[in-house]
Amino acid sequence: MEFKAVRHRSFYVSQPMRMGTTSALQPLGLAAGGTRRFNALEATDTGRAVLRAAFQGYSPANVPLVEHLLNWVRGAELKLRSERLISALSPRMALESEACAALRACLQAGSAGEPSVDTRRRRAALDWVDLSRRSPKRWAWADRPDPIEPDHWHDLQAGANLFALRDQALALLDAVEVQVAATPRECLPMGAPLAQPVLVALNGLRTLAGSFLDLNHADPDATDFCRQCVQLSDTAVLKHLVQRDGRVLRLAHNEVRPGGAFRRGAPPAPADDANEPSAAPQPSAMDTLAWPSGTSFRIHNLFLLNLDLHNELDGWLQTHGRARLDT
Repeated sequence: MEFKAVRHRSFYVSQPMRMGTTSALQPLGLAAGGTRRFNALEATDTGRAVLRAAFQGYSPANVPLVEHLLNWVRGAELKLRSERLISALSPRMALESEACAALRACLQAGSAGEPSVDTRRRRAALDWVDLSRRSPKRWAWADRPDPIEPDHWHDLQAGANLFALRDQALALLDAVEVQVAATPRECLPMGAPLAQPVLVALNGLRTLAGSFLDLNHADPDATDFCRQCVQLSDTAVLKHLVQRDGRVLRLAHNEVRPGGAFRRGAPPAPADDANEPSAAPQPSAMDTLAWPSGTSFRIHNLFLLNLDLHNELDGWLQTHGRARLDT
């Protein structure tokens, strides 16, 4: 593929890739630009040092790798026939040890403009996943690891609870959507009898909201949302959620009615946030490592990255199966 096709406005790079890249490059000091737009970023001295370490030793056809890429930008074809060139560019190949060390240093130090609390917490999380790499165990919320400070652990637990509550709220709205679709005029008056799946989902929502409130977390928006979810009136809870949605379901004349994204003719698909999974995959009972219930997927991703930086990812995948990575 020619570079001019890649730089064309119509060329599409998936949003999760752009978002994931931009959210990491600047805090780690690898890029700068004063913006979150990927194509406006510029590599910093630290970023270029990491690239030099990653590319060292790669000279396909006795031409430095950077020169291959520059020629591609200038209009030449990038011929991916050389195994050396493929190895240099493929994200599936392990980094050189020097590059791994440089990247790990970025994870630990962060950038000059990053808030110190973010740097400190990422460093602590890196220490935790490294502890889990060296001594795998089944973690629980009652068992705080030494590298994680109490307030950080409290935030992690509150986040896990809040993500579970979000998923339950979506499940409740799905159940209401099914009931609305089954009504003759596709409308459900506030106060009308609710179907059993809706009532079950409501009870689950109240339980999770109460669990979050028991944590006494300081986030005002999350606390307010949970207080709305534990109201005594089913009608009040349902009204609160439908008003927040307004996309699949909407409230009109004190009735729940279809919104623009309402689904007809089939039960709604399970709630799925593929761009931002809420929790790390949980190993089976046969495995020796497990994260506390609902732990952010970022901890699992950091665990995998740490394995890769220690050149142990391939061995871990062979032992635990690639399905664990894709879960």
